[in-house]
Amino acid sequence: MKPARIGASREVRSRRHRRALELLARLDIPFLVGGGYALRRYTGSVRGTKDLDVFVRRCHALALLSGMSEAGFETDLTFPHWLGKARIEGDCIDVIYSSGTGSPTWTTCGSRIAIPPPSLA
Repeated sequence: MKPARIGASREVRSRRHRRALELLARLDIPFLVGGGYALRRYTGSVRGTKDLDVFVRRCHALALLSGMSEAGFETDLTFPHWLGKARIEGDCIDVIYSSGTGSPTWTTCGSRIAIPPPSLA
């Protein structure tokens, strides 16, 4: 029984992360997805992940966290010099804005992908 419960929690977490990504896209703030989701996209790895890592430029961090807060996420500046967090129903989104990847071109160099409908994910 335990594996089914773990699978269900991954499915629920995935839906919540999808909802967060859809919100970020609507906020029209450039962001990159990192961590386990990026690893899966580029390598096909199926490593489980418990959070969603998004990278934004420092100048956009507060606007992004504010938009997430207005949409019902609990937000905070966990480490004000580099990291904010958004939480919803126990799931966490790390908003990373100072990690040495702040090149002015980083948002134009990544792959742009559409968020597929839930039935295709």
